[in-house]
Amino acid sequence: MSELRVDNIVDMGGSGAPQLRKGASVTGISTITQAVVGNATINAGGINATGIITSSSNKFVGDLASGNITAGVMTATSSVVASNITINSGGVNASGIVSATSYTGSGANLTGIGLSIAPLMYTPDVSDVQVTPSAGIGLTFNQRVSAGTGNVTLSLVSVGSTLVENFGVGSSVTYNNDADPPNITITPTSNLSVDTQYAISYPSGAFTQSGAGGSFVGTAYTFSTVAVYNPLFGSGYAWWLGLLENTGPSYYRVSSPTQITTDLNWSSVIGDSNIAGAINTDGELWMWGSNQSGSLGQNNIGPAVSYSSPIQVPGTWVDFGAGSHNSRAINTDGELWMWGYNWNGPLGQNQSGYASYSSPVQVPGTTWRSVSSRNYSSTMATKTDGTLWAWGGNQHGRLGHNNTTSYSSPVQVPGTNWGTEHMTGYNLSTAIKTDGTLWTWGWNDYGALGHNNTTDYSSPVQIPGTTWKSVTANSFLNNGNSSMFATKTDGTLWSWGSMSYGGLGLNQGDAFLRRSSPCQIPGTNWNYVAGGGSCGAATKTDGTLWSWGYNSIGTLGQNNLVQYSSPVQIPGTWSERPWIHQEPGGTYFLLATKA
Repeated sequence: MSELRVDNIVDMGGSGAPQLRKGASVTGISTITQAVVGNATINAGGINATGIITSSSNKFVGDLASGNITAGVMTATSSVVASNITINSGGVNASGIVSATSYTGSGANLTGIGLSIAPLMYTPDVSDVQVTPSAGIGLTFNQRVSAGTGNVTLSLVSVGSTLVENFGVGSSVTYNNDADPPNITITPTSNLSVDTQYAISYPSGAFTQSGAGGSFVGTAYTFSTVAVYNPLFGSGYAWWLGLLENTGPSYYRVSSPTQITTDLNWSSVIGDSNIAGAINTDGELWMWGSNQSGSLGQNNIGPAVSYSSPIQVPGTWVDFGAGSHNSRAINTDGELWMWGYNWNGPLGQNQSGYASYSSPVQVPGTTWRSVSSRNYSSTMATKTDGTLWAWGGNQHGRLGHNNTTSYSSPVQVPGTNWGTEHMTGYNLSTAIKTDGTLWTWGWNDYGALGHNNTTDYSSPVQIPGTTWKSVTANSFLNNGNSSMFATKTDGTLWSWGSMSYGGLGLNQGDAFLRRSSPCQIPGTNWNYVAGGGSCGAATKTDGTLWSWGYNSIGTLGQNNLVQYSSPVQIPGTWSERPWIHQEPGGTYFLLATKA
């Protein structure tokens, strides 16, 4: 044991609490219950110090408000930094004004921020030349913003800054201030055009600081869209008509999607028993198939001039419909043109009896918006004012005029606010209004009108519900296949009517099935649907394509000849709306464009 000299210990006034003299050194083993060394008290609770403590490893100044730690560990339960800031286990509590050169996070709960409004990200990027037509538009900011004054403008650069659309900052801009970081988004009323240069302008004062007075200084820049290639694919066969490109007049068939052409960017496709056609993103209409009644619009007639690969119909078009022997289309001027077989007056030329037109003839009017047909003897179309018109053969009252009289020129269907979703099938019709209501009329022997009965109706009758999105009609009198398919805005898919071979998609096998009111098909996130004969096809919002029903020649694109009574996915990513057609003894095919 080392020696402790008594002259190094002071009694501290007889209190019995000895104190080591300054500079005393203790070696060996010592037990101290309490010791006071200058301004520090050492006991079992630790070290309690005031003033300045200097050690070889740490330096603490004042009340720990300043100083530094160069080694070791220090735990502080509380520290006061100036009079208005306390730091403890709960964080930093500050009153008054805090000045900072920067901050992280969205700043959603900060007010009076000294930073001016500044974009952190542009959508699309400044001068981006690879923008897709469906891309969104917007800005991401360094803080929350509110609507100021003015309009955001989108213009075409290539045609003298022609205005495309105005967006009021208080009405057409979406504010996402709870996002991290905050942002605003703008949604044009239609997709951008392909291969086009745009200018976007955000005026000064368009956005202001939320809870403060600062405003956005404004910005403007250009971007360009790419040419989007949507190749067209098909499966099935077309019974001597060559509806798959260059297959010629034969029974050629394919059971998986086969590319038809890569030359153009297809935006929509439609076909019927003898013909098919598609519109590309430049507004060009191309058709192929049988031309026996001039239905391809090439100013010639006869099976000898049928076409097994796409051939262009002159004009710039926005919508197209096809029957088995005639065609109809609307151009960019709102004009409706028809060609092909005209029995019962479906071409709207106000003439009775039989006639054919091998090149387009105009139906009066310049405000046509959409047109459709699923047969050669009637036509249905809407105008921009929301009116619906139907003409041609009127068996079973399918024109919706509360009679069975045929008409060779357009006659208005009762009602207003009709949308662009409509179809006249074989002896029945359907349409959706802009309020989401679905209406059907015509032949109903198999319950295909969806009214829980088999009663024919010669004027529109509503099916329950107000969230219908898309609809298609189909019927063949010779085999009892008469049905409809429709989707709702909640992503559900529905079918009703009668079909065999699992054509209704209700997972009930190959037997003939009849349902006179809508039944839900399994699955979610359905987008658009097509139906024909004893089969159906539909897309989902994720770009997947699904098919079901009769498949003895590979129409469903599943690379086999197996029937499916519920939807089965076709590989690939696809555009919104497919087209499928089956006609006993005739054509069987599926057409769709890839995304």
